[in-house]
Amino acid sequence: MSNEIEKFDPSRLMDGVRDRIKATFVSLIPEDQWEQMIKKEIDNFFGKKDYYRQNRDYTNFENICNKVFAEICENKVKEFLAAYTSNTWSNNAPIVSDDLKKMLIEKAPEIFLSILGGAMQNVINNMAAGFNRPVY
Repeated sequence: MSNEIEKFDPSRLMDGVRDRIKATFVSLIPEDQWEQMIKKEIDNFFGKKDYYRQNRDYTNFENICNKVFAEICENKVKEFLAAYTSNTWSNNAPIVSDDLKKMLIEKAPEIFLSILGGAMQNVINNMAAGFNRPVY
């Protein structure tokens, strides 16, 4: 056993007293009452709540998870977009960042196809259908 002297910390003075009071009061609660209290709190935490003007009910647990997930997603999106952001302007337009320029050049065929593919397919289908109509 060591006889080290600890520096007095007034902020921790009440910690021991608080812990003893908690232990004493918890021990005074009958077991069945204690289990009912715990069950009630668990049901309250995980039970559905009716929130005004929302399409569905959320539990407290779901609300906490949604907030945490939203923060994580927001940080990930900010992190992702940082490489493509450009704050430099020229001729009243932002200058395209090098990473965005590289990605656009690499993906240009797919972008072009997704923009014009459906419209071009409709033109060809309409032209082909026109040849199948009877001539009067």
